[in-house]
Amino acid sequence: MRMLFRPIDALTDLGAALATALLGILVCSLWYEVVARYFFNSPTEWAQSVALYCALTSVMLMIPYLSREGQHVGMSLMFEMLPPGIVKWFSSFLSALSSIVCLAAALICLGELLRQYRENVLTTDNLFMPMWWLTSFLVYGFVMAGLHFARHTVTGFVPRGMEG
Repeated sequence: MRMLFRPIDALTDLGAALATALLGILVCSLWYEVVARYFFNSPTEWAQSVALYCALTSVMLMIPYLSREGQHVGMSLMFEMLPPGIVKWFSSFLSALSSIVCLAAALICLGELLRQYRENVLTTDNLFMPMWWLTSFLVYGFVMAGLHFARHTVTGFVPRGMEG
């Protein structure tokens, strides 16, 4: 199992590092916009779009890391109310359900990505980027999170603080 997930974990770590860098770009882009707009009375046409794309991309690159580490949103109250013997089973059940939902979302996003690619759909801002570039990060995030939840299903992983 470890050997199978080694490349997936490496890709997840790379995605988390890129997400961190993108947040830096997002901050710099917005900072530049504020300075250009309010100090030089010369607003940009691109800074807000760049910030938006960085936000979307960084979130979808970070979701697999958070899913792997068990740092995603959880239902700690449910785990606290369960008898200790059921906690591991309940965690596996929720992981399986989460995996199915993430992989279904990835499949939906993949269908949309292919449509955007075929029809050459562009963003509606001043950058006119191919929309499928952005949608590809949705597919990546959901597939990778789904794989991590599938691993948690098999291993019986219980997120920290929810041991019961």
